[in-house]
Amino acid sequence: MKMINEDRLFSLLKYFFERPSQVIYELCQNAMRSGAKRVDIAYDKDKNQLEVIDDGKGIKGPASLVILAEADWNEKIMRDQMPAGWGMFYLYAISDEVTIASKFGTLKIDCQKFLYNRSYREGIFYQLDVAEKLRKGTRIFAKLKPEVEINFPTLELGWFPMDIYVNGEKVGRKQVEDVFDPEYYWKCEYKGNTLLITRAYSRSVPHIIWYGISIEPNIFPGALYIVTKGNPVTPKLPYRDGLVEDDKLKELQKFIKNKWAEFALQEVNKNPAFSYCHDLMLYCPEVAEKADKWLIRINTANFDDFYWDFEEDEIVDRNSVVKVDDIKITVDGNEIDSESVVFPRDSVRLIASQHPSWVKAERNELHIDVKTHQMDQIYYPTELDVYLSDIKTSDGRRIPMILYEDTIYVSDLDEPFPTSFLAYLHNPEDMSFDVFEYELLEVWKAVREKLRGKPSLQRVMAGVNPWVDMTELKEVTINAEKRTMTIIRKNGQKIIYALD
Repeated sequence: MKMINEDRLFSLLKYFFERPSQVIYELCQNAMRSGAKRVDIAYDKDKNQLEVIDDGKGIKGPASLVILAEADWNEKIMRDQMPAGWGMFYLYAISDEVTIASKFGTLKIDCQKFLYNRSYREGIFYQLDVAEKLRKGTRIFAKLKPEVEINFPTLELGWFPMDIYVNGEKVGRKQVEDVFDPEYYWKCEYKGNTLLITRAYSRSVPHIIWYGISIEPNIFPGALYIVTKGNPVTPKLPYRDGLVEDDKLKELQKFIKNKWAEFALQEVNKNPAFSYCHDLMLYCPEVAEKADKWLIRINTANFDDFYWDFEEDEIVDRNSVVKVDDIKITVDGNEIDSESVVFPRDSVRLIASQHPSWVKAERNELHIDVKTHQMDQIYYPTELDVYLSDIKTSDGRRIPMILYEDTIYVSDLDEPFPTSFLAYLHNPEDMSFDVFEYELLEVWKAVREKLRGKPSLQRVMAGVNPWVDMTELKEVTINAEKRTMTIIRKNGQKIIYALD
């Protein structure tokens, strides 16, 4: 019983190969395996012709060229590089005609007949001319299908350990030294091959250079691994466009993680940086516990983009004590999460970063009980609730605050709203941002004036005065020079207001 439907398999081969340019990698890799020092590639886009010539040892027998999954390499190459025996069939699938010349002679293949005609395949060696042979190396000439185009700019051929020329122009050779940047990578070895580990920790699959072929992950790689020896990972066949998620890959990723942690710990003990400290705690907390120094990020409650602004970094050692506030907040008797409150500038200190258990903290218990008093909507009503709170400044003034959904913004009277806060509150379906900003700031001005007991001169001159009932007035006198307003009520009462 036959185990493979040969006719159907060969007729469908063209659908296996979706990127014609990839065939160049296959032909260069074959040349490398044959010991070539130089490969010349000539590509005529107008004529749709491709020629590849190498100076390797050449091919002794043509059987491996026409038998699918056949590979005629030595035991070491078969074990380490795992050649799939698909490379030439890749070329046949995208060509009308292929001519191969080497030590065995010259073999011309009509690709259409080869893939779709069994009798032609079985008699393929009738096409062999043993007289037309090369003393060394291999020459491959292909007439590509009309719709096929080789896109050389997308190919990364510089990692192959030989000189490659494309239409007479030499491809630049790449070495480890060309890509190694000590500010970006840490350098080490893994199973006899160079491994560059990115300083920014990443759990993704590393970027692999597999015997000259670049195997890049879909996301930012955690390392660059240049394989020139052995078989430390398993590429996916037939394209080698990814890695098999087997025990080899898990072992490599574990090594990268442990080695990154080792390097990061060394950096932390020299001069702690927040990125290393953060990633060590996140991915390798057991290693972080071994650190002798640490960078603590202190949250000083400065408002920026509606998040706590991490403004202060403090480096500590095992003898240091960090002074921070331990905050408990209740609003009208209900405890709330302190992270949902934006405090006045520099009013509290919180540790905003994770840290090893050995970091000592001297905690100041700060309990704030806020009793709110709803303020009247004075000008330009908005959807916001404006409150007075029992939180007071150093000079005893009560601080107004804005309550929006689950977030409280507590502001100093003289501190304007950040644009980012306004943008957070703004609903574009209600009004434009400019109108919203104007209305909210008008509300805030009124709140400030109410608390200070000083309306602005501009507002009074405009005839707006929320502090008195205009129907009860007998006389109003404004002194712009002294910035005062004198009010005489109908009952004779005289009141003098100081104006801002």
